[in-house]
Amino acid sequence: DPLSVKYAAALATVYSNLGNKAQLETINQKLRTLGYEPVGENSKESMALMTMDDKTPANVVRQQSTPQNAIAQKTYTPSAAAPAPAAAAPSNAQPANMPANRHAVSDVDVNIPVNHINNENTFAVIIANEEYNRVESVPMAENDGRMFAEYCQKVLGLPKHNIRDYYNATALVMNDALLDIKRIAETYTDGSLNVIFYYSGHGVPDEETKDAFLLPVDANGQSTFGCIPLNKLYKDLASLNAHSVTVFMDCCFSGSVRGEGMLASARGVALKPKKEEPHGNMVVFSAATGNQTAMPYTEQRHGLFTYFLLKKLQESEGNITLGELSNYISRQVRQQSVLINNKLQTPSTTPSPGIAGWWQDMPL
Repeated sequence: DPLSVKYAAALATVYSNLGNKAQLETINQKLRTLGYEPVGENSKESMALMTMDDKTPANVVRQQSTPQNAIAQKTYTPSAAAPAPAAAAPSNAQPANMPANRHAVSDVDVNIPVNHINNENTFAVIIANEEYNRVESVPMAENDGRMFAEYCQKVLGLPKHNIRDYYNATALVMNDALLDIKRIAETYTDGSLNVIFYYSGHGVPDEETKDAFLLPVDANGQSTFGCIPLNKLYKDLASLNAHSVTVFMDCCFSGSVRGEGMLASARGVALKPKKEEPHGNMVVFSAATGNQTAMPYTEQRHGLFTYFLLKKLQESEGNITLGELSNYISRQVRQQSVLINNKLQTPSTTPSPGIAGWWQDMPL
């Protein structure tokens, strides 16, 4: 209805003025779906939409709002090829699907320590899926990914081109991300490569086999066709023959969504997925166990798991072992999940069998 279009146009103006192209494009996609012209960066189109009469026919509005500089459709490429525009400075603007009483900026999104080191042998693969085409979105997942990328660069000392980040990735893009790190690994024949894999988004179980999958944004959630099997992901990462692989999963595989509701289970109950064991020199940090849900920390604009991951990196300035990080995340998330969301969430840390005796002493 016209009032909704006015509201969308007003939000678009805010995001345009703040230079937040990612949020501006999200609104433009919704306007295109409704048959309206997208809003350009100069905000002239949004002014035309905001000043229209509540009874103005849609075709008249379309004629009034001719885009002068419409934002192009999103493409998803590693930051080495096309850096994400919002990675360096997250916007203070409030997305439409977030409560108005949350913090404008999380306390882990500011005052990020900077270590002047060059961790050139470490690569990060970051996939943050928030806006799904056919299922519920994952609130704040993009902010999770962008801020983790910033911590990788500033705190852990990864060169910017070593951070391969993907946002709202389709199945094709997610598979390309794994091929990309595989090609990079083939050039490290001396065993000096370290890999960090981070994922924020939906996970989904196969209802019959209980196998766990990562959900691309173009999958439907009712079928695992086109999804990324978790056991294949672990095998692909182990095949890199890296000195170390550290995996962070801010998702669950029970069929629940971040917050409330169900994603895939036709029976309407959370499933307990099959536990997948990592391989090689791998340690996996998971946001939840069994049939639990990976919950949000709405006031801090992050998933609960990611917030405390970033919080410990901020406090320790990156000088931390995997054992110390595991103990902190497990304690904080378990306690705060009940206080914040009134629902228990228990993170887990799983090393591969080959490093089970000493992974706790490994530095991040």
